[in-house]
Amino acid sequence: ANSALALILGSLYWNADDDAKLACVYYSILFVCCNNFLGNVTTDERPILYRHLQAFQYSPAAHTLARVGASAAVSVLDAVVFGTIVYWMAGFTASFGRFAFALLNLV
Repeated sequence: ANSALALILGSLYWNADDDAKLACVYYSILFVCCNNFLGNVTTDERPILYRHLQAFQYSPAAHTLARVGASAAVSVLDAVVFGTIVYWMAGFTASFGRFAFALLNLV
């Protein structure tokens, strides 16, 4: 899903001028932030968490740390794939330093 949206966004800003590229950067950061936030909001695991609490198996802190640790790798991978596609399709400067800085801002 992120790759398809990156292709759409990259095609919107294909060979655009500098002002439009600034809008592309803004939208990319906004998309990655909202995507990471919405991916962590879930209520499917609540019954399992309550069952573990009642059985004294796991503490809520351990459950939360495990959830964050598991989703962090996926979030970083999504941001890198999205950023790579959008960066090169929008025609930003072909420099490794600037590309790495752009990915660092997205992650």
